[in-house]
Amino acid sequence: MFLFAQVSRKLPLVVAVVLGSGPTAFAQTCVLQESFADEGLPVGWDGGALVEQQDANGNGLGTFTAPWVVGNSSEANAGAYFPVPDGPADNRFAMVNDDAPPCNCAMASVTLTTPPVDLSAVTNSLLDLRYFLDGAFGADSAWVEASNNNVDWTWLAVLPVSGSNWAWGSVDLSSYDGQSAVRVRFRWSDNGGWASGFALDDVCVRGAVDHDLALEQAFIGDPRISAFNPAIRALGYDQIPLQQAPMLVVAGEVRNLGHVALFNVTLNTDVTLGGVPQGTWTSDTIAVLEPGARDTLTIQTDWAPSSIGNVEIAYLAESGGSEDFPGNEDAQRQFQVTGPGWAAGDGAMALRNAPTEGGIHHGGWPYMAGCRFELGAADQVYGLTVRLGDGTYPGARILGLLLDSDLQPISSTDTLIVTSTEIDEGLAGGWTFLGFDTPVQVTSADVWAVMEQLPDSGQAVLAATGEVPIGSAIMWNEVDQLWSYPLRAPLVRIHLAPVAVGIGGGSNPDAALRISPNPASGIITITAPWPMVRVDVRGADGRLLNSRPGNGNTQRVDVSAWPQGLYLVECTGSGSRSTARVLVTR
Repeated sequence: MFLFAQVSRKLPLVVAVVLGSGPTAFAQTCVLQESFADEGLPVGWDGGALVEQQDANGNGLGTFTAPWVVGNSSEANAGAYFPVPDGPADNRFAMVNDDAPPCNCAMASVTLTTPPVDLSAVTNSLLDLRYFLDGAFGADSAWVEASNNNVDWTWLAVLPVSGSNWAWGSVDLSSYDGQSAVRVRFRWSDNGGWASGFALDDVCVRGAVDHDLALEQAFIGDPRISAFNPAIRALGYDQIPLQQAPMLVVAGEVRNLGHVALFNVTLNTDVTLGGVPQGTWTSDTIAVLEPGARDTLTIQTDWAPSSIGNVEIAYLAESGGSEDFPGNEDAQRQFQVTGPGWAAGDGAMALRNAPTEGGIHHGGWPYMAGCRFELGAADQVYGLTVRLGDGTYPGARILGLLLDSDLQPISSTDTLIVTSTEIDEGLAGGWTFLGFDTPVQVTSADVWAVMEQLPDSGQAVLAATGEVPIGSAIMWNEVDQLWSYPLRAPLVRIHLAPVAVGIGGGSNPDAALRISPNPASGIITITAPWPMVRVDVRGADGRLLNSRPGNGNTQRVDVSAWPQGLYLVECTGSGSRSTARVLVTR
């Protein structure tokens, strides 16, 4: 038996999710589990005989190489004809690739064999796998075999072409139940000519109970709707201003991990706002969910938040029969409804508001990166907050840009010269504010908010976090002059209310620093909410130009001799520090 389900990953997460109250069945019952996370093939896996390299005309070169390698989507598509999707973000997998170095090769029959698997105490054995087989240029032949002696092999299933996406499959191994040394072999052929390739990931050999329904992913928003569809607000946000909060839509991906069909499968959700119950909703019903099959259930509620606070959602998948492996049917998600004021989130709207998991940069070259924001009503954007990541250099120059749905500029903030203050704030999980001179009026449409690292600048790393659907995050690099859609969320927020932070400063509302007049050509007055101990001034290149002792909460500085330009003023108190910019004009 072979069950096939096409997906555009391990589905791109709309929001991060905490699964079930116990370990998932997938993790508990795999007697062999492999995700190919390391550099080479795992210990015990056999990549078969070496294959001969060929020239462009298919002639043998007399040199030989291993057919199977472990890599990522960029390495797979290095020759431009094996476009394995990057899902999940930064994923690694095993592959045989007839397109990228070290092949074109003679690969009429190449195999990858697992170590021996002990099924002596396993019943209803199943093989789960995820694979990519686009079928291009004759690369449409892949199948699964098994053996209990590593000599005599039995054909089990053909893997159907997956198209442009990863696909999940399950293969019945129950005829090998009770045997102690079963090997599974994956075979692929280029059919005697140049072809693309075959990729394999997330292999699991497990036993299956009769009835086991699992909720594998939980979503805020509808993962089946493309982020590129401007007519539907489908994305889920970790933070959303009250005036932009739509009717709640949630979804869950369910899977039958059992050995027999499940009937009348539903998804139920309980929603609270600020700890107060708001209601319970139930999805439509999946009449029959076959063994190994997965599907997505969506709930369009009739509820939208009526006040600021934290919304918590409890998910529970259920079927009409018994459950032999309880504990993997539930999940929890939450998001914040924001409003004016620091305590209410400063009207923040964030695709993701989570701990840093990595960073985005372009090796010091100029780039832009940010997120899509689906606005359901006209509003005002007061600025952006961004989180700077590890690897950012003091003196890097950044600014915030608001773009329309066609990626055309709407407005830009002033340039900020990054100091150690912003870097330390980012490393501690805080944010740097990039404000517009006046609030920017926007309509009810999609907008992009991006951070730009300017040319001739030190490197600025934009922190990033969990997975997001393709089309919800964006990046531009100056070298290739191309837009791309990363699967990790850049940590960029927009604010639809005034922000209670010092310009360029952190998230402490008491740290606000004021400079007036600004722009200035003569005497400026610097005011802080605490006594200043030291005042430092840095130029556009980040170099320290002037340092003087502080004098109480107010400091007067003559800028009449300063060259025209933008300066960063950094004031330090006893246990406090804040920065602001001043523009000197003539």
